[in-house]
Parts: sequence; C-alpha cells; structure tokens
Amino acid sequence: MHDGFIPRDEDHRLLTGTGRFLDDERVAGVAHAAFVRSPHAFAAIRGIDAAPALALPGVIAVLTAADLAREGARDINAITPVPGGADMVVVPHPALCADMVRHVGDPVALVVAETAAAARDGAEAVAVDYDERDPVADLARAVEPGAPRIWPEAVGNIAVDWHGFTAADPAARAELAETFARAAHVASVRLVNQRIVMAPMEPRGALAGYDAESGRYTLHCATQSAIVLRHHLAGSLAVKPDRVRVVTGDVGGAFGMRTTAYPEYAALLVAAKQTGRAVHWLASRSEGFLTDNQARDTIIEGRLALDRDGRFLAIDIDSLAAMGAYLTSHGPFIATANFARCLPGMYDIAQIGLRIRCVFTNTVPTGPYRGAGRPEANYCMERLIDTAAREMGIDPVELRRRNLIAPSQLPYKGALGTVFDSGEFAPVIAEALQAADAAGFSARRAQSEAGGKRRGLGVGCFLEIAGGQPG
Repeated sequence: MHDGFIPRDEDHRLLTGTGRFLDDERVAGVAHAAFVRSPHAFAAIRGIDAAPALALPGVIAVLTAADLAREGARDINAITPVPGGADMVVVPHPALCADMVRHVGDPVALVVAETAAAARDGAEAVAVDYDERDPVADLARAVEPGAPRIWPEAVGNIAVDWHGFTAADPAARAELAETFARAAHVASVRLVNQRIVMAPMEPRGALAGYDAESGRYTLHCATQSAIVLRHHLAGSLAVKPDRVRVVTGDVGGAFGMRTTAYPEYAALLVAAKQTGRAVHWLASRSEGFLTDNQARDTIIEGRLALDRDGRFLAIDIDSLAAMGAYLTSHGPFIATANFARCLPGMYDIAQIGLRIRCVFTNTVPTGPYRGAGRPEANYCMERLIDTAAREMGIDPVELRRRNLIAPSQLPYKGALGTVFDSGEFAPVIAEALQAADAAGFSARRAQSEAGGKRRGLGVGCFLEIAGGQPG
C-alpha cells in the first residue's frame, strides 16, 4: 500500500466472498422465471401456443404481451431528449413482443415455475409460429437503398439525421465547403468502432414482488440508479413512482449498462402480481449476450482541413451509429450530443461540420458503456491528426502543440457550443511525454530492433466533458 492510498469500505467483503448480489437474495415461496426468446433476427409472430408448457410439472404460468396489456403495462421507452433532435423517430419497445421480433433474443413470453429448471423446460416447450423476414444487421447496409425496413415509420432505417445542436444550416455548410476547398491539405479517415458486448461479473437478473394490500411493486435488481430505474418502471407499469420500490445490492459490474429499464423487469413485476408469488430470474451468460445493451457499432468518416503551416482550419465528420432494433434511454444521446460535445478536443478549430445518422438494425440495442460516445469522438480527432502529421511530414506532437487552445483563450467556446472553462493543455502533454521518457525512445527502439522486435511510439490526447449539455 503506497502513501496516500485509502482503501474503499467495500473491498474486504467483496474480496472475501461476503458481498451481497442479486442471486444472494432469498424469499420464502419464491417462483422462478425463464424467457422465451426469438431465434430470429426479424420475424412476424403468427401465434403462441403455451399449452405444452402449462402441461409440464412445476409450471405455474405463461405470460405473453396480451397478459401485460390487461394489466395496463406500456412500452419501456424513456428516451433522453437530444438537442436538435425533435424529428427523432421513437418506436415502441415492448416488454414482451406481440406481433414482431426484431433481434435474436427479443422476449416473446415469460414462463413462471416452481424451480429454475422447470421454468427453462417450460420456455423450451412454448411453441411460437414465426414468419421470418429478411433482416439487416450490418450498419452500412442498413442505410443502403432497398435495405429491409425494420420499422415502417423509419425511412431508410434512420431514427434521426442529426447535424448538431441546431438544424442544418445551408450557409454554414457552404462556408465549410469553401474552407476545405482552399485548405493546403485535407486529411481523411474512415473508422469502424466495433460493437462491444458486456460481460458483468454477475449476469443481469431481478427478484420481483407485488404486495396486493398496498398495491406496491418491489424489484431487487443490481442497478446504478435505483431512482432512475424506479421512474422508468413506473412509466412502463402505468403507475405512480411511489408504487414502485427498487432495491439494489452489490452490482458486480455496470459501467453504464445497468442504469435504466430493460424489458424483463416490467414483465417480471406483472408476473409477480398475477401469480401472487415473488419471481426470481437470473440470466445465463449467453442470454446476457443476446439481451444486455451493447455499445459502439459506429462508422465514422472524418476530414481535417489544414493550412500550409499545419494550423487546423476545420473538421467535417459524417457518422453512422447503430441503435439496434430499439432506442434505449441514452442510445441516440450518446451517438449525437455526447459524441459532439467532446469536439474539437483540446484544439482550436473554428469550424466544425457534423452529420450523425442514428440507424435501426436487427441487432441488440446499444446504450451507455465505458465512455458512451466520448472515446469515439477523441479517437476520430486523434486519428485525423496522426494522418495529417504523416502526410504533411510534421512531427505528430508538434502538430498537436501548434493547435492547442491557449490559456489566454479561456473560457473557450467551441464551434458546437461547448464551453471549456479551464485547461493547461501544453504542460499536460509535456508532463506525459516526460513520464513516458519520449526523449529516450529512439535508443529503446534501436535496442529492440537489434533483438528482432519492432517498437513504435504513439501519442494521443483525450478530453472528456462529463456533465451538462452544450448550447
């Protein structure tokens, strides 16, 4: 333990196996749940036959979308507004699918049984008649003419075509085009940020209960925000928030993916009400890969205009961002506002062009996870600078230094409205280079190459704006 290190209060019990996670919760008389999930990426539901499951020993009930509708349950949508995104296509996100499935793993029915094994057997016995459709899982193909349309109301599979915090301005676009036309050099990159799948220490699950006397629901669930989840659940159950209680223990890995409501939670609460039993569900690891919000899945094309001295004049970014089959609470916000407000990094760039298309695909929905749009923005900026440095023959560190926002420019209002209130960027870069012994890199490389190894030196800056909205 080095000087100044203060251990967290929870470390000892977590490291000695005495933490309390969702699956540690025990309630007398608890029933167990398993979900019937779509094996198809895109298909119509022609019928659901629950009779074979109900005939199995230990099966208590099988719930479908019709059962949830009779309880007044609604879609789980709770979409965070996007500045300048008033025309966003918001599609329904059901707790259980009624007429169509739009990604592999979409929940179709919920089986409640006396044991987890009986619930799984029941889920396998439910017969669903599907009419398969041609899916489109590839982001680039989803926006091509003639691609299968996932939602009738989303033309070209576009949820929102976003140009910044205000509507697209033809005059500004013309000015940007002129800047690029007169630039001494233009660097271009095409970046594919692969889809990321979560793997938390404890898979996602819940213990749902309902008290008939008070009319209150209780959900034990690992979550980053019990308050946010309570409000989302209240909306999907069509009740006031004070009728929903969310209890969270140790989380076991979250990083954004455990904040808001998922389809399973509302279905489990309705099941608890209809059966009069507490209902427990814990996803398998493979089930989590088909149901937990995923992240990234973007294609970014960027351009950087520079003058003869390597001064940055403008950037222009065209991005495709996969939303998956549905919009999560922060999916569109991450791809648009959260991405944009990190631009132009710590660099002084007068003009920024931006077009971001949020795209529906027949895949698991995307949401916040480990940076939530900010890494993509910084990655694009830094790759553009490295490309320009290589093509113009300028040292990449020197090129960055020439274009840093100077302390005298603070507070600095960027072209997209973000205000930088502080920052001493040049000293930070100098300190990082010194800590990495960049000056001694040439000698280390020569020594490595003599031993048959190759070594490179990479430099990248990262600026994160964590709170508030620009503009």
